[in-house]
Amino acid sequence: MKRILLALICLAMLAGRASAKDWALGNDDLKVIFDDRTALIAVSDLRTGKVWTQNPLEADIQVRKVTVKDNVLTVAMQGDFRFNMTMTLDGATLDIVLSADKDAQMDELAYPAPFKTSDRNHYLLLTDGAGLMLPAWDSDYEFGEGMAYFCGGGLCMPWMGMLTEDRQAGYMAVLDTPYDAR
Repeated sequence: MKRILLALICLAMLAGRASAKDWALGNDDLKVIFDDRTALIAVSDLRTGKVWTQNPLEADIQVRKVTVKDNVLTVAMQGDFRFNMTMTLDGATLDIVLSADKDAQMDELAYPAPFKTSDRNHYLLLTDGAGLMLPAWDSDYEFGEGMAYFCGGGLCMPWMGMLTEDRQAGYMAVLDTPYDAR
């Protein structure tokens, strides 16, 4: 009986690994990989060779379903509430849209995770005050409330960027919310 139970557990684990996969979008500029086991995204800039990978998630986010059609990847996800992520790749632009039921109750959503800096040769571009470029490892600068989606404490405009020291690779992340559309 114990052997049968152990065999069933092993089969279940193997079946789970067999169904897990990396989902890809790509064109001449970018290659995007979504890992449905970790819900993490990796973006390879084919023009510069730079690969941007994310820090591990702090929140418990589960992937429920993934579909790809053309250069659009759609993911149904579950955290404290159900939400969807749609990634659309158009040239050198990757749009990531998160959406949930209008009645979903949430205080915050820490997804997607931030991209890592692979070494000390990276700089943050921020819109705090008149704008600034800080070494990514600088932990002394105080960001106020740190909110990127509401003017008044935190970032003045809803975007931030990351840049390599040689300024040959970087990205800009823009955060739009329903509040911004009013």
